[in-house]
Amino acid sequence: MGDLEDYPFVFDLVAQMKGKNRTAGWDVMVSYEIDAVNSFLTRAWANRDNSTQPLESFDVKRYEKHHHQKCLHSITTWNVSLKPPKVQFESDYAVLEMDVTGDVSVQYYKGGPGQEAKDGDPEAEPLSDGWVLTVKTTISSVTASEGGQIYDHQPKGSVLDFSSDPSHKGHIVFDCALSDDYTVTFNWTKSNDPKETPPDDNLKQAKRWIEKHIDAIDFSLASIIRREGSSETYLTPEQMVFQLYHPPDSHRSSLSVGCLSIYIKTKQTGADHGPGDRVPSFSGTEGNIYPIAGGYTGSIIISNWYYLWFETYIDVDIMHRIECIAQNVFPLDGEWLPDNPERNTSTRDDILIVGQLHGYRG
Repeated sequence: MGDLEDYPFVFDLVAQMKGKNRTAGWDVMVSYEIDAVNSFLTRAWANRDNSTQPLESFDVKRYEKHHHQKCLHSITTWNVSLKPPKVQFESDYAVLEMDVTGDVSVQYYKGGPGQEAKDGDPEAEPLSDGWVLTVKTTISSVTASEGGQIYDHQPKGSVLDFSSDPSHKGHIVFDCALSDDYTVTFNWTKSNDPKETPPDDNLKQAKRWIEKHIDAIDFSLASIIRREGSSETYLTPEQMVFQLYHPPDSHRSSLSVGCLSIYIKTKQTGADHGPGDRVPSFSGTEGNIYPIAGGYTGSIIISNWYYLWFETYIDVDIMHRIECIAQNVFPLDGEWLPDNPERNTSTRDDILIVGQLHGYRG
């Protein structure tokens, strides 16, 4: 299991967490699998004006040699839309893939160089099935208001401090709107050659569309709210970092394994127990392992340090406050249905809570 090729069974995950803290020095670790991310993206996309989003039309010119000179052969106008994205994790990047649908209109030309003229009327036909728009972008954490204004922005490996303003949330986001460090490509995914000329040199329209539509807040992978003042509030997020876990071979065509983990320091533990590792990692007794068990879509891991502190100073059984904890730290909007907490018998071990995510809101 050391190669992160699949999720562990829940009993194996619990067994491999034995013997020491696995939350990299943080109070709480929240994780959800890549299929949950993709389900969230699909629902968020569908809640927009169209379930498919139209791109600005663009032209692709094709030239041929005529007496050793370049001569215009045709202009293909792409009138296409994008289907909901699916994400894969690759190193420090998210790779978003969106199927491209629609039609193309081809205007042919005749005549020699400098004398090209339209040859008949444009010919319209459906776009070949197999085109995908791929966006490779960094992931960041930001503090932002309900209205979308960004107050802080930190790349992976940086600790994000939560604002005391209750209208501000911590988000894990795709970074297209905040950075130029992303690429957009049209890719043909079939084994046969496409009928259309690839639009390799016509990506400005696509980048403009990405910057306009896939902005930070609309496509936040996670949002964490800092709630205070309630007697039922036991975990008030104060700082966080995030980490991506995925197989070493991130180029497989049907990658369905991987997870996003958010590490949280809570206000309740105070300054004496500061934030953990800036670049956290997760492993078990036998090496690398996912913090989510097979058959579940999410998990919360509560550090043994926090568990003991909670029982000592709050005098409340944390095991009976799982729903309150989930409301405050579980990131995806929707319903979180936890199973009974799992742990080894030693008080040195962390608590694992696995569960299912339902009812995502876009």
